[in-house]
Amino acid sequence: MRRIYLAGFDVFAPDAQQRGARMKMLCAERGWIGLYPLDKEADSAEEIYCGNLELIRQADCVAANVNPFRGCEPDSGTAFEIGYAAALGTSAGRSASSSRSCSRIFSGVSPGSRRALRWALAVAGSTLAAGKLPSV
Repeated sequence: MRRIYLAGFDVFAPDAQQRGARMKMLCAERGWIGLYPLDKEADSAEEIYCGNLELIRQADCVAANVNPFRGCEPDSGTAFEIGYAAALGTSAGRSASSSRSCSRIFSGVSPGSRRALRWALAVAGSTLAAGKLPSV
């Protein structure tokens, strides 16, 4: 099965584990293995960093929620993960819904994560194999 890394600020939500489980379930329903940053147990910032890099290296593609987080820019960690994936040659689907406020995005799995998942799952099987990255 192909693997998809689920990047985004969802990991900071009070229900982060449940969000990850829902996103991973959506992936499994489509024949993918979802890799969520909280899948790796970590006690320190360095362990989180190393664990997430390991998950990105295992992924065939990355779905990234780049909605504004704690201000008007995407989460800096998510931006780094997109850059790291790009450096590895791993395609990353990015999604944002700028018309929604951060507080509304935090209910359930955020719209940005859902759109990024749909994008990555829809294109990964065909276009990634051909080395193409559609615009988002």
